[in-house]
Amino acid sequence: LIGKHIVSRFDPSLRSEELFYTDANGREMKERRRDHRPTFKPDMDVFETVAGNYYPVNSRIAIRDMLENKQLTLLTDRSQGGSSLKSGSMELMLHRRLLGDDGRGLGEALNELGYDGLGLIVRGKHYLVFSSINEAASIHRPLSQEIFMQPVLFFENSKLAEVSMRTTMNELPANVHLLTLQVPDFAENANQLLVRLEHFFEKGEDHELSLPASVNLTHLFQPSFGISKVEETTMTANLLKAKESRMQWKVNTTNSKDGLSLEGKSPRINVTIPPFIVELAPMEIRTFLIEVAK
Repeated sequence: LIGKHIVSRFDPSLRSEELFYTDANGREMKERRRDHRPTFKPDMDVFETVAGNYYPVNSRIAIRDMLENKQLTLLTDRSQGGSSLKSGSMELMLHRRLLGDDGRGLGEALNELGYDGLGLIVRGKHYLVFSSINEAASIHRPLSQEIFMQPVLFFENSKLAEVSMRTTMNELPANVHLLTLQVPDFAENANQLLVRLEHFFEKGEDHELSLPASVNLTHLFQPSFGISKVEETTMTANLLKAKESRMQWKVNTTNSKDGLSLEGKSPRINVTIPPFIVELAPMEIRTFLIEVAK
């Protein structure tokens, strides 16, 4: 089979053993163990030692030396595949080109061509962060947000429509991200806003930034505008939270990772009444419909 796989490999002097970590859709960091799945039998032979250890890397991959309290985190500006095929090593797949079918189910050659008819050229950036394990999350999580949310510039010879509302953002807590701010398609008037806030740290990652956070919606913008109504909705904003009816599942109450106790939850501040304070637990996303007073 004629073809090439191009990888970028990093070999620091870390004793990571068989463990490495990849993100899940840019949020949780998942522990990966080489040549292992929870469903594998103890005596199971692994024949695909490369392909079987590759995982999706949406924003970052990391290895840790637990004895030295060191972590190397590699951030990407686009989704790639990644792995750690030996202790103290990690790699990202940059590009692959096969001139024939590899017999793995694709049914065709993986031979994408550019506009010039030649092989496709891939460009991108990698960001290396070397830190202690304890401070790693406080560096790679904000950096990942900055990489993903970089502005994209467009140029056009036309007059821009006049902006109807001008305001600037107040600074949010360091562990909170404004995920959505828009006038929804189903809005009854231009004074209705769809707002999503997310806590983008996991529980236990950082002694300060992994704590619950709170945001006062009234103080979200400068100058502060009046809020006449706040309603919390489901994630997709198609159902009011007050009307949500969920199935009740039997769960393991001793293994909660979301920062919220699975039983005996303490009552939260009612966000629908002034002063409209939103509480966020680690990794939590909350969605609101806000009516702004003129």
